[in-house]
Amino acid sequence: MWGKVMIKGLTEARNTLGQFDFAEFDIVREFHLWEAEDTLCLGIILFSEMRPWPNTLKILLRGVHDLRVREFGGSLTQLGALELRHFRTEGGEALVRAEDYEEDLFYCVAAEANVEVVLSGRE
Repeated sequence: MWGKVMIKGLTEARNTLGQFDFAEFDIVREFHLWEAEDTLCLGIILFSEMRPWPNTLKILLRGVHDLRVREFGGSLTQLGALELRHFRTEGGEALVRAEDYEEDLFYCVAAEANVEVVLSGRE
């Protein structure tokens, strides 16, 4: 069952950018995977050519599992349409699903997600 989007930092990001869709941020600038305190973490920096500055988002996912990534690399990685959605399992556990639902280049489930607008630097 899909629930209301509940991503940490989302309200602040919307206060800075106005209403936006994650799919607008389709160019992957950075993609980092690491382990911290026995928890798998994923950091993604996304850029949007469609939006005026500030046009970069940082997404941090903690407690990552069921990670699938394909066809990343080269000089440009462009997602089809990124979606971050909060949901609850049948057992009641709150999780976040991150998925490129058009191109299927990226998918994962995480225990926690944070979104931050990157305000440094101008393109």
